[in-house]
Amino acid sequence: MIIRSLSLIILLGFISGLSYAQIPSAVLDLESTTEGFLPPRMDIVERNNIAIPSDGMVIFNITTGFLNVYDGVQEFWYELAPPQPVFESVILSSSNFKPTISTNQYFINGGAQITSGFGRLNATVNLPIGTVVNSVSFYYTDNDPNSEMSIDFDYEVITGGYYDDVVEYNTGVAASSSPVQTYTFNPSHTILDGRGYRIDVFSSNWSTDLSIHGVKISYTLP
Repeated sequence: MIIRSLSLIILLGFISGLSYAQIPSAVLDLESTTEGFLPPRMDIVERNNIAIPSDGMVIFNITTGFLNVYDGVQEFWYELAPPQPVFESVILSSSNFKPTISTNQYFINGGAQITSGFGRLNATVNLPIGTVVNSVSFYYTDNDPNSEMSIDFDYEVITGGYYDDVVEYNTGVAASSSPVQTYTFNPSHTILDGRGYRIDVFSSNWSTDLSIHGVKISYTLP
């Protein structure tokens, strides 16, 4: 105890311009509004070379950029890093898509489609407010050389009664021989309150060679 007290006296002798709060339970209490406490800084190799680290030892890991604390029971260095975001995903299959006009005839045969003519299919997107949409992948078929589809991830502003796009994709009139095509956007869009989100698929000339198979939305919860 004498050695520890003497060490603290010597340490405090090198510190000036500070006011010290009287906290009975603290062996050392430093206060400053212009400077911070800087623990030993070292890389992982140097940290691992510490001979017999003590339980509770703290260093700043310059390799990772985070504080490390040693657990003497587990004999392991723990990193005080913020939690990593958890990426999740939701898949809207063809069965989630319904026509917006009740008179439109549609069917699902691997993909959802309106029998013919003008019309659109919608699928509701339900995600918590504050969720960040990282990517949106459309899976569709467009083998029609004379028609195309517009596939949108959009939202309705409830108070305004209008729609705005997060991402919009047009399949084009160039026919493909592939049974399923795909296109991915990375919008980094945050789900906001007061909006109703959906996937909207529209064509002015539906045919059996046009269909929506599904949508995969990858996101990070708030």
